[in-house]
Amino acid sequence: MTYNNIMTVLNRTFIYLMPLMVLSGCCHQHREMQMQCKKSKTTQCCKASSASGGSQIALSDKAVQITPGNSAIYDNISITAPPTTRVKLSFLMRTDRPSGGFSHGVNIYVNGTMLIAAENRHLKRLLNKPLNFPYKQWKGVTYDTRRWYRPKTGWVMMDNKNWESSQDQCWLNDPQWSRYVLAIEDLLHADRPNTIKFTNDHGGKSGQKSIVLDNVTLFTDPTEAGFGQGAASDPFPNRPPRRTPKFTKPPASVDPDNGGLVIKLGKDTYRIASIFSYPNGGYNLLGPGPSPESEEQAFAKSLSVIKVDDDTWTATAVGEHYSLKRCVKLFDNAKIQIKDQITNTSPTDLGLIVKHYLRFDRRIIPHVFMSGDSDPPANNVSKRPNPSLYVPVDGGGLGLLAEDDFFRMQMQCFYDEDDLHGTGIKTERMTIPPGQSYCMEWSVYAYKDPDGSGDYFDFINLVRNDWNTNFRLDGPYIFATSTELLDTDHATLAKVAAAHGTFACVLMSSFIDPADNESRSWFTHFYYGKKSGMFDRWLIQMDAAVAKMRKSTPNVKLLHKYESLLNVLDDIDKFPDSQVRDQNKELVPYPPYRDLAYPTLTNSYGRGMTKMLEFIMNRYKVDGLFWRAILSGRFAANFNKN
Repeated sequence: MTYNNIMTVLNRTFIYLMPLMVLSGCCHQHREMQMQCKKSKTTQCCKASSASGGSQIALSDKAVQITPGNSAIYDNISITAPPTTRVKLSFLMRTDRPSGGFSHGVNIYVNGTMLIAAENRHLKRLLNKPLNFPYKQWKGVTYDTRRWYRPKTGWVMMDNKNWESSQDQCWLNDPQWSRYVLAIEDLLHADRPNTIKFTNDHGGKSGQKSIVLDNVTLFTDPTEAGFGQGAASDPFPNRPPRRTPKFTKPPASVDPDNGGLVIKLGKDTYRIASIFSYPNGGYNLLGPGPSPESEEQAFAKSLSVIKVDDDTWTATAVGEHYSLKRCVKLFDNAKIQIKDQITNTSPTDLGLIVKHYLRFDRRIIPHVFMSGDSDPPANNVSKRPNPSLYVPVDGGGLGLLAEDDFFRMQMQCFYDEDDLHGTGIKTERMTIPPGQSYCMEWSVYAYKDPDGSGDYFDFINLVRNDWNTNFRLDGPYIFATSTELLDTDHATLAKVAAAHGTFACVLMSSFIDPADNESRSWFTHFYYGKKSGMFDRWLIQMDAAVAKMRKSTPNVKLLHKYESLLNVLDDIDKFPDSQVRDQNKELVPYPPYRDLAYPTLTNSYGRGMTKMLEFIMNRYKVDGLFWRAILSGRFAANFNKN
């Protein structure tokens, strides 16, 4: 282990709401594409019939550019394939901008229904790609991924000025980076014309991006089975609001043979297993198998399970490197509390991977809420403000929750689609010094739902009640740059704050630099800014913006945005005791900014942070900080099995 993980616990979490951008109007691009398709409706372009070898409908014969806020519409499409036959929509798509990156912002509709990458973990619409693509790599290892589709931002496209520059997306490792193939058979009408619409919903000040669309084609594939009608129906239909029921103690116990949890909900039995790594590539298991490849025999043989009373069990085991003592206790309101005390009995620091997972024995789980995220492409999610995982099961729900401070900070939700089709919570960054102990605390919520809905918010309300977090948030947060505040008159600022009950304004680091009218941020251009005078120009603007807000909106709290891993007054070479290095003693990068450093209360980087914080607080007399990345950096130092 090359550095210590320093964890901070927050009593509150900043929450903000992003405004929706409304796009309106039938533009020239709308009309052009409608006419193009209507003119060809009497040809093979927009008419097809099913045949034993499949059929094809070419909807476009040339590339089309869609500017922001506009759409390309293909209508009067007739197709007679039955809903059980696979029908695919294929097209090429990219943004019309220099290559190397990617952009969000396209939404696709078939007869008014928005296309997403997967309806659930059973039904995937995106057929020719994985649901995720590698985004960041370091020394050949992918440490970050992105989804081809996100519900709030739409489909992802690669940035490229032509179709041939796939080598510029070398990090993507996908020669078909621009082609998309989607299953749409369940959304088509057999008795009336169909419409397909591509909408460029990209907007904002970061740059308007046009979309290039080509080779839009429909074709049937009789070799594949289709979804059938109703595949896209909402698995969680709205129901009348209700109070979360009062649940009793969960029907759970500890397996005397393996120390794992056994939960019975109605006719179904669910098992929760835990694995604990040990040095040099092995895992110890509590719970149902299959057993790890290289389990410590001493650990397995020493396992002892004792039932203390009807609601309490203990399990103990001793291995070569550590000992484990588990205590399981049942509580009212569907809660199972688990405490795992791990004692490092070795003479060196002990690095641990710990996983707790629901075993589903290779059955695909249709829906999983990972820190509240139910999007099917999500296989690894880490959102510390919501350290939970929830699975709706037949007639009820199962939820896993990290409770202790370190586990909450390090927790990741995972879904193992390649091996066991299990899902759970884990940490890959735990370290225990020699001779010391740490108690990991986590909980399971298990209940049968009176109305059988498996409602996610029943689980959330149980946790909120146990954590006593049903407190009021006094209005939303808004984010603004000094330039935006100075460009808005006093009356408008006061009116907006009053209308929305705004509680706080987060002062951003970016601004329009008057030297050249370019948008910059002193956070990411700090060293350039010190040399060029940009930082001084930003200070002048911020002074004026703070004074204006104090006068226009005296009741609005001012928070300054701050980022731990960027905002210090010196470069990385000034912090030799705070640098993050790999096993080869090489600096770990924090792209695209600089090499990575970590703060503690006593090291030089932590002292530099303190200096910067004091400068911000003393200069502006702000009411607080919007502390971005306080919970983690972009590059996590994880253990692997070696």
